[in-house]
Amino acid sequence: MIHHRLLDILNEFLKTPSGLNRSFLSKMLNVSTKTIQNDIKALNEHITPIGAKIESKRGNGYNLKIENQKDFQQFCIKFFQLHTDKVMTTQEERLTFILQRLLTSREFIKLNDLAEELYLSKATINLLMKDVTTILKEYDLSIEKRPYYGIHIKGNEFSIRSCISQHLLHRDINFPLFENKNGAEKKLLAQDLYIIKDTILECIKNTNVYLSDLEFDNLVIHIAIAIRRIKGRHYIQSLSPNIQDVQDTYEFKIAHNILERLEKILKFTFPIEEVLYVAIHLLGMKVTSAIKGESLKDIIGEQTYNILEEIIMAVDNNMGYNFKNDRELLFALGLHIKAQINRIKYGLNIRNPLLEDIKNRYPFALEIAVEASKILDQYIGKPISENETGYIAIHFGAAIDRLKTKLKPKRCLLVCASGLGSAQLIKNKILESFKDKIIIAGITGFYQLQAEKILQEKIDLVISTVNITMPLPVPVVKVHSIFNNSDIKAIQKKLGYEVNEHLKKYIDRDLIFPQQEIASREEVIRFLCQKVSDLDGTKEDLNEAVIKREKASATSFGNLVAIPHPIKPLSNKTILAFCTLKKPIMWGEQSVQFICLLCVKRGNNRDLQRLYDSLYDIINDLQMVERLINTTKIKTFEETLLSSQLETSVT
Repeated sequence: MIHHRLLDILNEFLKTPSGLNRSFLSKMLNVSTKTIQNDIKALNEHITPIGAKIESKRGNGYNLKIENQKDFQQFCIKFFQLHTDKVMTTQEERLTFILQRLLTSREFIKLNDLAEELYLSKATINLLMKDVTTILKEYDLSIEKRPYYGIHIKGNEFSIRSCISQHLLHRDINFPLFENKNGAEKKLLAQDLYIIKDTILECIKNTNVYLSDLEFDNLVIHIAIAIRRIKGRHYIQSLSPNIQDVQDTYEFKIAHNILERLEKILKFTFPIEEVLYVAIHLLGMKVTSAIKGESLKDIIGEQTYNILEEIIMAVDNNMGYNFKNDRELLFALGLHIKAQINRIKYGLNIRNPLLEDIKNRYPFALEIAVEASKILDQYIGKPISENETGYIAIHFGAAIDRLKTKLKPKRCLLVCASGLGSAQLIKNKILESFKDKIIIAGITGFYQLQAEKILQEKIDLVISTVNITMPLPVPVVKVHSIFNNSDIKAIQKKLGYEVNEHLKKYIDRDLIFPQQEIASREEVIRFLCQKVSDLDGTKEDLNEAVIKREKASATSFGNLVAIPHPIKPLSNKTILAFCTLKKPIMWGEQSVQFICLLCVKRGNNRDLQRLYDSLYDIINDLQMVERLINTTKIKTFEETLLSSQLETSVT
């Protein structure tokens, strides 16, 4: 490890290459001149091999001699990047730094200055600027270039503030704003945050308004950004043409009260545009202003209620799930859709830090959300972002979980011939493996087994360590006295939890393609779609339907896995096609090397969730994925795929 003093000394020489005084360095670093001598010696050990040296000069000072400026510059870049946390080393850190400089400066900035500040070459800065331009384009912002002056951001103030909120203030969802001591927001906006917080709380204290923690934090931050920008003479000049109706809303009254109080505290005047600005953000939140006895239609409005009804109907017809009686879902999703429509209407962006977790843990809920987003798209006339779709998936994921908890566990009778001790051991293993799926309703010996008692006790399954030949009114599964993994699979199969068997019937060796050399997501999709169409005889454009689904939300799940599929079922039968790549490719934001094209039979969307359930443990087992990626033989690939334990194993 390099001591930070060496970095500081080298940095001083870069600023003043003509010479530095030993006493100056000693005082600056608060060490003795002897320590400075030792540090110079240590620093020379690093720079001498590339043709540079710090030499003593008369009068107690030092000179920096450089033979090759280009080699020395490259050395300095690597030296600072490797040995200090003061220099941004990741792509994200560098982009954030450049965005912050551009978004918070009134002046033009030269690329050479950015290169020096980041210890990077100008060529690297030029590459970074391509990504910066792409980010700014999402907010209708652009880079203005002026010879000899540098670059500057061009665009309206509303868009600049949106970009600041999204890219400079990376809030941690696990920590509320005022509990996160290291939060970027508090460092950037600290002087006003607590005043704003207390003012908002005071204004909504005696109302029927409720804001979630995340919404509350966002409101504080947007007001703080507004104050900071106004103090820097950055004013909102124009807002959305749809702004006229905002002044009649409940949210405008709240915004007016908040800013009116802040004016008195901060001795600061907010133009009417700033009140509208805050009101718009409140309209994009799920502000609860329900009066007791109001119906959901009254709370969210007739148009939003009609959209909600159409979504629930489409999910029932197209996905096979009936949520018409789930009042919790209807209320939460209705409020969400109302706020979402306002966000899109007024051009507000929303981040979703949970998106990757949603994809991994609730893939089928995301499919339902994509269906819902298609309907919203038709009503609003604008595409629904992946972040917005992800938030809709959260509501459907919760609703699916509620449906699952309503399923009663199976009542099982345990028949054991080797005594109560062995029976208890087996019972414990069964309950450990199946948790809330099984209740052991009783333990009995073979000779006490009676069909009448099974009916009386409403038994669903008999689990026995002995062969039972007598006819019984329920299924029987034979297990070993020393319970093992094969016994778990046998019980799974009897209970309908056996997902391996479900997966197996859809695997065709003619649709397994290991170790392919394909360079892009689009090429992989085209390759697999063609193979499936050739085998299945699908006449509709499968490739186009899969690409359309990818545009709604990338189907990469992390762990190098992607499961592309068409936006609606097109196949004559349910088929899986597998492909692994010699080298990983980018699939949306994720790196992918294992691809499963999932084609569900027309009119059978239930297969989609069952197959997701079957593939879920593979998706989340990186070792299994790596084994499949490294497999070169089709037979071995199939055996490896089906060997995975997709239910809890005995430990």
